[in-house]
Amino acid sequence: MDDPQSGLRLGLTTLIVVVVLISGACGTRASSDAGRSGKPTRTGQSGTQPDSADTTEPIGGSGAGASDQGVTDTEILIGASGPLSGLAGPLGGEAFGAVDSYFKSVNAKGGVNGRKLHLAARDDYLQPVQTLTNARQLNEQDHVLALILGFGDSTADYVARHEIPTMMFGLSPVPYASKYPTVYPLVGNALSWGHALIAGLKTTSVFKPGMRVAILYDTDDLYTGPYLDSIAEGWKLAGARVVSRDPFNLGEPDCTALVLKMRQLAIDWWDFQGLGAVPCLQAAGRQDYQPKVGWGSWATSMGLVAQLVGPDIDGVWGESQGDSVSGAPRTLTSAHEDYKEAIRRYHPELASSLHMESPVTIGYWIGAKLLVDAIAAQGKTVTRGGMNKWLQGVRKRDTGIGMPIESLAPDCKTGSQAVWVGRWKWDGGNPSKTPETGYLTSPYRERYGGRCYLTLIAEQLIGG
Repeated sequence: MDDPQSGLRLGLTTLIVVVVLISGACGTRASSDAGRSGKPTRTGQSGTQPDSADTTEPIGGSGAGASDQGVTDTEILIGASGPLSGLAGPLGGEAFGAVDSYFKSVNAKGGVNGRKLHLAARDDYLQPVQTLTNARQLNEQDHVLALILGFGDSTADYVARHEIPTMMFGLSPVPYASKYPTVYPLVGNALSWGHALIAGLKTTSVFKPGMRVAILYDTDDLYTGPYLDSIAEGWKLAGARVVSRDPFNLGEPDCTALVLKMRQLAIDWWDFQGLGAVPCLQAAGRQDYQPKVGWGSWATSMGLVAQLVGPDIDGVWGESQGDSVSGAPRTLTSAHEDYKEAIRRYHPELASSLHMESPVTIGYWIGAKLLVDAIAAQGKTVTRGGMNKWLQGVRKRDTGIGMPIESLAPDCKTGSQAVWVGRWKWDGGNPSKTPETGYLTSPYRERYGGRCYLTLIAEQLIGG
């Protein structure tokens, strides 16, 4: 099997290291030349007007006053931090490759109101402390306007205090809390996707009443621990029984003992709430083990995870908040074609259905588009305050390649709650996953408070 990281490293990591070295050595904002050598992110859409939405009045369009840091007469600098090396490195490659492709497509059409976009990205190795360090350096040394992060819970207090518009994956409760009003979840939430998967299993008649469920969860930067009780409750409400909850992380060397435990417990379903699914699926393959009904969740939704697991990914369930390259389960549109064309042109290492259908690639393309629209809405004077006002006004915004984002308001951050569900197929080293359902949401939304339930739960778990 080809190394799934190699192409992405060539396309992104080599350039990103240059930006880090230049900005770190100078201690000042990366110059336009440094931005070009470090991670030339000429991206975008024509950008003279934002896409239409029901709450997107132009903000700051009079041109009065000075723009915030990261904005010159000709350029806008956006910062990024995520995993770009190690086992999780390819996920950062997909995320920032998507952002870079969108920014470059914008720049090719003239930029945002005449300004070209640049992306300065740093590797955080999927380590929370490094993510916070990177966010500080990007803000205080590189002087970026906004941030795009991978799993950035550790930065929430900092970016909220400095009112930095910050896009992040949105896995845990933190990005949904109103106490962090400038943090915007992009891709998906462990609780909502976990519950939607249960709905998908029932829709496809896979779910078995009374089945025994084990939950594997992450204790590192992808920590889903606060949601464990609610995830378990979802299974109980559906008619299943959770018999085990087990921590296991991606970097741990051997999942053999945990696989033996699952066999002894005679589980029917293994719910993967973390990237520890990779070594556990590999260990299960070595032991010729599979639960009676199945396994999977959001953690086994990404193509790069399927590649890491190898042939044992066959039959594992995953999800996606974005349409496949054929447009399914919705309809193929010009937005899909624009997305595919930009990826092929600017990051050809991602130009396969495996990457283009990844929830990560799709989610960060959408995030880049939202940032561009927020900038474009302001006209000549671009400020963080103006961007935050625009983003917090987003309602039912459809970017064309995934279901609409219902809300980014501080008291009602929804992220991407609607997902389709399907199983992986391993065909000669080419894993693929196609929709077996239409778009589904959690069947328990009303029980937990309705449309804004993820923010309501976040307030209960971490405070408002």
